Amino acid sequence: MRLTVLAVVALFAAACGTEDSTRYQAGVARELVDPDHPVDIAGYGLCAGDDAFCRHSAGIHDHISASAVALRDNVNGEAVIFVAVDASGMLRYDMDLIHAAATVAFRQQLGIDFDGTRVVVGASHSHQAPDMSGMYGPMLGAGRDEAYATYVRDQVVKAAIGAYRDLKDVDLDWGKGSLANTTKDPYAIDPDLFVLRGRTPAGETVFTMTRWSSHPTVYPEQNHGISADYVGVFRSQMEKRLGGMAVYFNGSIGSVYPITPAPCTLPDEFPEGWKNPVDSGDPKFDVPLQFYQDASCIGGSVVDAAVAALDAPLPVAETGLTARFTEFQFHPENETMQYMAEQAPMHWDASDATDPTSMMGSQFSWITVGDLDYLTVPGEAFPSLGYMFQETLGRPNTIILGLTQDWLGYLLTARLWAEMPVSVQYHISLSVSSKIQDAYIAALNVLKAKE
Repeated sequence: MRLTVLAVVALFAAACGTEDSTRYQAGVARELVDPDHPVDIAGYGLCAGDDAFCRHSAGIHDHISASAVALRDNVNGEAVIFVAVDASGMLRYDMDLIHAAATVAFRQQLGIDFDGTRVVVGASHSHQAPDMSGMYGPMLGAGRDEAYATYVRDQVVKAAIGAYRDLKDVDLDWGKGSLANTTKDPYAIDPDLFVLRGRTPAGETVFTMTRWSSHPTVYPEQNHGISADYVGVFRSQMEKRLGGMAVYFNGSIGSVYPITPAPCTLPDEFPEGWKNPVDSGDPKFDVPLQFYQDASCIGGSVVDAAVAALDAPLPVAETGLTARFTEFQFHPENETMQYMAEQAPMHWDASDATDPTSMMGSQFSWITVGDLDYLTVPGEAFPSLGYMFQETLGRPNTIILGLTQDWLGYLLTARLWAEMPVSVQYHISLSVSSKIQDAYIAALNVLKAKE
C-alpha cells in the first residue's frame, strides 16, 4: 500500500496523539562520498587539454560526505530534506536526477509519495573535492568521471531516505551571529551566520544546520588530498561541542573568503589523513603543515561563532513548514563559458550567447520553517545579489543558501556586470550572465503572488 506524506502524518498523530507531539520532527543521516579511485580535483585553474596540468587526487585527508537533515511538519504533513554535499558545485543535470531518484526511492522503500524536489541539495564548494562538472579535467571531449557522479547522486538519495527514516519529535530553535570574512564585492559584505537546531523534548541535540559565507579555499592549488577543507573541521568540532549532526551550508560566497585567526596554533583536526609531502623536491607539490593548522583554526572560529549564536536562542515559530520549488530561464551572455561547457563537455544547456532569444534554465527552492525562510541560489552569489534576493522576498529572517539546487558559477548583480570594476573582472569571466538577476527575481515574485 502506498501512502502520501500527509497520510503518514495522520497515522502518526492517531497513534501518538497530536496533543503529545511537537509541531516538528527531524531526522539525520550522513553518507560518505569519498572517491575510491584517483579523480580530478575541482576549484583551481583549468588544465584545458593538458592532463599533466590537472590536479589528480593522491589520497584522502579527511572524509567528504553528504549530510542530510529531514524536517517534517506534524500538522500539515509537509516535509523537506536539506542535504549538504562536499562538492565544488553540482549541476542542475545532477539535481534533476537526484530529485527523480528520490521520488522513486521514497515510493519503493518507504511506500509514500514524496516530491523529490523537496530534497534541497547544496554544495560546500570545497576546492579539494572531486570535479562534478567536467570543467576541471582535461576537457577536449574527456568529460567528467560519470561513475563518481552517479555514486554521489546515489549517496545523496541514500542520505535523504536515512534522514527521513530517522524522524523524531523535536523542538526547533535558532540563532543569528556574525563572523568576519573578506570580499571583493564593492557594494556589500555578508558576515551573517545562522544556526537552526533541533532537540528532542528531553533536550538531546539531533542536528544543527549552520549557514555562513566563505570560500573553502584554505588549502592551496598544489594540494592533491581530498578534503572538505574548513567545512570538515567545522562539522567535527561542532559535533563535539553541541552533539547531534552538524550540517553546513555556504551562503553568498561570490568573492568571499575566510580570515585565518591569528595566532593560529590548533593542530590538524585529522592527523591521520593523507598529506602532501612537506619537502617533495617539487615546489608545485609541497603543502606546508601550516595550511592544515589554518583549516583547523578557521573551522574552529566558525564553531565558536555558531555556538555563540545559540547562547540566547529563539524558538522557531510553530507556524509550520512550507516548501516551494520553481524553474526559470535566462539568456546566457558569456561566450567563453558556453565554449568551455562545450569543450569539456559539461551537462549544461546548449545555448547560444550571441542569440538573444537563446535561453538556459535553472531552478531554486524557497523553504519556510516557522519564522525562518531559506532561499536557495544556483551558484556563487555575490553578497550584493544575495541581499537583493532577500529584499525581494521581503521576510525578516531570510537565509540565502548558495550553490544549492544548481551551480552556474559566479552570480553578480547587473550593476556589477555593467560597471565591471577591476576587482571583479575575473569573477565576471566565470559568470554566465547578468540576466540571472532579473529572471530569478521575476520567478520569485511569481511564487510570492501565489501565497
